[in-house]
Amino acid sequence: MLRKLFISLALLAAATCAQASTYLKFVSDKGDYIGQGVTKTWLETDGTFTAQNNFSNGVTINFNGGNDWWSVNFAAPNKARLQVGPYENTQRWPFQSPTGAGLDVSGSGRGCNTSTGRFDILEISYTPTGDLDHFAANFEQHCEGAAAALRGSVYYKSTLAGDLNPKVTVTSGGFSNPVYVKVGQPVTVNVKVEANGKKNAQVERWAGFIGTKGPQWFNGSGWVASTTPQLAAVDFLQDGTFSYQVTPTAAGAHVFEYAVDEGSNHVFDAQYLNQLLIIAQ
Repeated sequence: MLRKLFISLALLAAATCAQASTYLKFVSDKGDYIGQGVTKTWLETDGTFTAQNNFSNGVTINFNGGNDWWSVNFAAPNKARLQVGPYENTQRWPFQSPTGAGLDVSGSGRGCNTSTGRFDILEISYTPTGDLDHFAANFEQHCEGAAAALRGSVYYKSTLAGDLNPKVTVTSGGFSNPVYVKVGQPVTVNVKVEANGKKNAQVERWAGFIGTKGPQWFNGSGWVASTTPQLAAVDFLQDGTFSYQVTPTAAGAHVFEYAVDEGSNHVFDAQYLNQLLIIAQ
């Protein structure tokens, strides 16, 4: 059985090499004007990503998510084509010196007047017609010489896995917190798991329903009442959707939770967890 699991893992790893990864992620230090000191991630489900060659012979990745819009620009010294590798001592694109690298991360009405920084090109390739095909980069930008930094990653149709953690989304009938139901009414809970950079990692899955009459856990075949978390499954992480049916048997607040933990220590670590609040009336 173990041999079959490892064979399956190898096949899944080979299959995912052809899958493309597109996202923008940044971690903003306190005092950084562009990122406003927060950590944010945008996926393809959050808006539209486009790519183009800029007039410095570099790369521009744009994201438009309605209320959020961003532009990330990269350029090599001397208007050379970008290559995989590090680029140090950047200046604000497109006003960099002819012999220097250019970088500019701006959006949602905020931009630097001057900037310094660096970036690493992790992957870059072009189509036969010269359009950007695959791209991945990490970046660090400082506005106006400030110590506070905006650090992040941008991937566009990249064949690399990226560094995003799994994302768990829990809804019922298309709604998230809170959901109102009648006592005794069965509720179908939908769970969406996006593996992201942890695809094919060995994981444990947990599904719990904590209500006014105590906790229940899904043990792989059904719900059992237990104050100790019960393991639902051990497998290799892939994107997937799951449905569970729970029934609040008393008035009050109930919580459905779903978690994905890396490893197989049979301990509920709640690494990647999301919850749905269900109010029974």
